[in-house]
Amino acid sequence: MIKIKMLFFASYLLLTGNIVFANSLDQQIEVFITEQWRDIADDITIHYSQQRPQLSCDKPTLALLNRHKMSGNVTIKAQCANKQAFIPVNVAVAGNYVVANQAIAAGSLISTDHVRLQSGRLDQLPSTVILQKNQVINHIALRNIVVDQPIKTTMIRKPWQVKAGQLVQLVITGDGYQIITQGKPLTNAALGESVNVRTQSGKIILGTVTNQGITVFNKKN
Repeated sequence: MIKIKMLFFASYLLLTGNIVFANSLDQQIEVFITEQWRDIADDITIHYSQQRPQLSCDKPTLALLNRHKMSGNVTIKAQCANKQAFIPVNVAVAGNYVVANQAIAAGSLISTDHVRLQSGRLDQLPSTVILQKNQVINHIALRNIVVDQPIKTTMIRKPWQVKAGQLVQLVITGDGYQIITQGKPLTNAALGESVNVRTQSGKIILGTVTNQGITVFNKKN
C-alpha cells in the first residue's frame, strides 16, 4: 500500500482564500501521481514549492508535461476545456529497484541468482534504472556489472530470437489466407521486435518476430 505525504509552503494558505478548492485539487493530484506509481512505490511525498494556479474548473484533466519523468521536479498540466495551467511539484518516491546480487559478466544470461531488489529513493536514481526483476531475468548483459550496481535498461537486452542471415519460417497472413514460407532476417531481433526479412524471391518485407518465426500481416489499403 502506498503512503502519501503532502507538503506545502505555509505562505500558500495565506495567499489563497479557496481552501476547499485547493484541497480538492490536491486530492486529484495525489490520486494522479499514485496511479503513475501503482504497484511500484512504497511511499510518495508530494511537495508544492509555490502557490497553485487558479483553475476555471473543479475537475481538470491532469497529465505529466514529460510523461517519461514521473519523479523529482515534475510539471503537471491541468486542462480545463480550452484553458490549461502548469503546476510544478516535487515528487519523492521510495521503493524497490534491481541491483546485481553478484558480478555479472558481459554476454551472460541473467538468472534469478544474479539480481536482487534494493530499497531506496527512486527519484534520486536515473530514470533508466529497472524496478522489477522480471524485466531483467532471462536478458543478456551488454557489459560487466559489479555487485550492488543498479541495473539500467542500457546494460541489458533481450536474447536474440532470430539472427541476421538465419533461415527462418515466414508466416504471411492476409485477408482470408495464410502463406508459410521461409526468409532471412537482415538483422538480429528479439521476440516481439520488428525486423526486415528477405523472402526467397528477394523481396524485403517488414515482419514481427514470434515463437513461430517471423509473421507478416498484409493489409489491404
